[in-house]
Amino acid sequence: MHARIIGVLALVFGATPLAAQVVTGRVIREDGRTPVAGAVITLVHDNERIRPILSDVEGRFSYRNAPTGNWIVRADAAGFGMNFSEAFRMGPRDSLDVTVRLTPFAQQLASVKATGPMAKCNNNPGSAERTVVVWSAIRSTLEASQATERERQTPLEITVLDHTLDATRRRKSTELFKKTRSWSGVGFRAHSPAMLDSIGYVRVFDDSLVAAKADRGVSAERPQAQSAGGLGTMIMVEREQEEREYYLPDADVMMSPTFIDAHCFSVVEREASNGVPRAVGLAFRPATQRTVGEVEGTLWLDPVTAALTQLDVDFLIPGRSRSLANARATLDFAQLPTGRWIVSHWSLLMPKERSQRNSMDNGFEQKLAGWNEREGTARVLPLAEAASIAPGAVVRGRVLDGTTGKPLTDAAFTLESVGTELTDSTGRFQFRIFNPLSIPLPAQLTMRSERANVLNVVVPPREVRFKPGDTVEVNIAIPSTARMRPALCGAVLDSLTAMAKGVAFDTGTVIGRVTNNADGVEDALVVANWYLDGQGKPTATRTATMARRAAKSGMGGRYALCAVPENVPVLVHAELGNAKGQAVTVTTAPGVFAEAFVTVVPGPPGRAPARP
Repeated sequence: MHARIIGVLALVFGATPLAAQVVTGRVIREDGRTPVAGAVITLVHDNERIRPILSDVEGRFSYRNAPTGNWIVRADAAGFGMNFSEAFRMGPRDSLDVTVRLTPFAQQLASVKATGPMAKCNNNPGSAERTVVVWSAIRSTLEASQATERERQTPLEITVLDHTLDATRRRKSTELFKKTRSWSGVGFRAHSPAMLDSIGYVRVFDDSLVAAKADRGVSAERPQAQSAGGLGTMIMVEREQEEREYYLPDADVMMSPTFIDAHCFSVVEREASNGVPRAVGLAFRPATQRTVGEVEGTLWLDPVTAALTQLDVDFLIPGRSRSLANARATLDFAQLPTGRWIVSHWSLLMPKERSQRNSMDNGFEQKLAGWNEREGTARVLPLAEAASIAPGAVVRGRVLDGTTGKPLTDAAFTLESVGTELTDSTGRFQFRIFNPLSIPLPAQLTMRSERANVLNVVVPPREVRFKPGDTVEVNIAIPSTARMRPALCGAVLDSLTAMAKGVAFDTGTVIGRVTNNADGVEDALVVANWYLDGQGKPTATRTATMARRAAKSGMGGRYALCAVPENVPVLVHAELGNAKGQAVTVTTAPGVFAEAFVTVVPGPPGRAPARP
């Protein structure tokens, strides 16, 4: 494994090397003899967690280079309740061995309490406890699936087929879409939770989408798929020549706070029938009505082993009647003899519609013309076949906004020939490249961000090179306000310094964009007003006297109002010709840029607005 770090804009985030301590141990059943394979092991210290690993077929695990301090080991496995080791302290160069015993999940049902986010949106208080119990069982499998992927020690052959079906779902034709082999440890991978929360689980592409602006931070172009499964699966709707892309959630998405907070959950049961076994499920649905495509469905558990077996998903399109056929998907989970968990099979079924004249009113209505299905399977390769597979690569990084000192969220990174990911709440992004030898190098890494756009900061594309087994770090920092202010306000501050003749003046800064509710507006007059007290000093109290500062908006509607007072309300509005936009109130603080996004829509020719 190789790791390289690329720094951008002079700030690089490095990792502190860990001391040479070792924690080993074993996970066993409560009988004290039977090992538990595939248990998720996590070192826990207060709010700090070391990345989880999995126990092997003998239940053994090992943390190399564990940090010093007071720790406990948490163990969790599908079909078992979570448990912890005794607390222990790691000193320099210590080697410790711990044992964790797990109890089959069915024996712990009475001790589970209804706490946490999974109990929300439930109108029946009596079922809230069951909701948390079922979620606890599901979480064990999802965490094991995540850990299996991170290890990249499971050689898989992924086969993806495209089927054409008639309206009765009878197959008419089948084509091979893709077949790949890699040490991915995962047969299926979704886009990041941040990206799916932003763009939705269904995207509709038609001619009107071309007008979407790339400076919104999320590209109007189709995100490229991140896995061998081809996540951005499209169908053609003949009525409007529109294409729809459907994005399936995976373990990372289902486990994310973003997904949990956006959905309601309830326990359901499925009786055995027609060869389908009995199952207990956790149904989910959107908690609120959204303007982007959403998903609802059920996570199904085996009631005997309490292991997650299947995920059923229905796709919801805003404004589309539920009476029409919806796209739907199924993901099957499987535990390997090594204890690892994978998505072994997945299917995405997509309706194809056509317009048909209605004989009743001579209008048009939509009729189901057939279905398209994308089906994927994951097969574990024997070691003899796996020897020829090159390991994958990882490109990851973090973005810091130096003007606020905080991570930059929702910045869109695009890695050429790989795809697009958004930064999360910690400013981090990551690309997993399962077949690096197929990517032309160097690959360009580009960033788009509304924040960088407003600041007029251009982050140049980076050329990234990687080999199988590489981990490449690309860390980016937007410069601090101290570095940015001279570039934004240099001319204004120089002029005020010359006029002030040694007298101090205000140094607050307001930045933002002027738009017409859609596009940036150039050459608009942006005006800042604030109140003055009897001595002519800025005040937060409303008075009859106001001061004023103005600037013109530039390319893309960006502007900077310099030398405004700090720690008092400032009213910002935009003017263009005879049109005047509504004012936005902001308060600047020392060392921080205040932001005001204002709108102005040009009206008919006439008298210019009076200036305050």
